[in-house]
Amino acid sequence: SLPTELLCPCVRLLMGELWASWEKREMGMGPESVEECLKEISTEDVTNLRKPFGELGLVAEAAIRHKSQHSISTEPLEAMQVYRGLDRITRQHGPDSEHRQRAILRGVRLGAKPIEAKYIARTVMRNMRVGLGPQTLLAAIVKTFDVMAEQIRKVYAIMPELGLVAKAASMGTLAEVRIKPARPVRPMLIHHGKISNTPVPRAYIPRYPGLRVQVHKAGGEFFVFTMRLKDITSAMSSLFRD
Repeated sequence: SLPTELLCPCVRLLMGELWASWEKREMGMGPESVEECLKEISTEDVTNLRKPFGELGLVAEAAIRHKSQHSISTEPLEAMQVYRGLDRITRQHGPDSEHRQRAILRGVRLGAKPIEAKYIARTVMRNMRVGLGPQTLLAAIVKTFDVMAEQIRKVYAIMPELGLVAKAASMGTLAEVRIKPARPVRPMLIHHGKISNTPVPRAYIPRYPGLRVQVHKAGGEFFVFTMRLKDITSAMSSLFRD
C-alpha cells in the first residue's frame, strides 16, 4: 500500500542501510554522539541507563519516555521524515558538522515515540537487531508484487540494493535492469566441482588469498569494488595509472 516514492526509503529503513553500499557516504555519528543527543532531550540520566540496558536502542527507548523537550508538531512521525532527517546527517561535513548532526537527530527524536526512538538509534548505528536479512526481504518482494523469484534473484545479483530492487518490482521494470559501470554486481566464489548452467549473471571469483576486487572500466574511467561492494577506487588509483 506504500506510494512508489516511499518504497525505497522504507525498505532501507527496515534494513538499517540508508544508502547503497558502494556510495561514498558514512553516517558520521558514533555511540557517544547519540548518547549526547539523548542527554539534551531527556530528563533521565542517560549514562546510567547504559548499565542496565547496554544496547543503545534500548537506552534511547527508555530515555525518550521522559523528555525535557517536546516537538512543536502534534502529527505522528512519518517514515519519509525520519529517512530525510537521517539522510541529512550523512551529508554534513566541515567545521561544526558534529553540532549540526546532533541538532538534526535531536529534531527527529523530539517527535518520536519511545519504540520509534529505539529503531532510530539502531539505524544510526546501522544495526537493526531484528533478524531481517536480504533473503527475507527478497521473498517479501516476490509475494508483494507477484513476480518470479528467479527474476528477483537475477536483478539483485546485478543491482544489489534492496530498496532499488523493490522500487523496480513495484514499477514493473525488473526486465529493464542491466549491469552498468560504477555499480558493482554481487560476486560469488567458485566452488569445487562443475558449475551448473544458470541464467542468473554472476561474477565468479576463484579462491586465492589476498584482496579480491571487481574492476569496472568505461569511458576512460575505472572503478574498484571490494567483495562487500565498497568503492575503493581512490585507494587503488596508483595501480591503474597508464
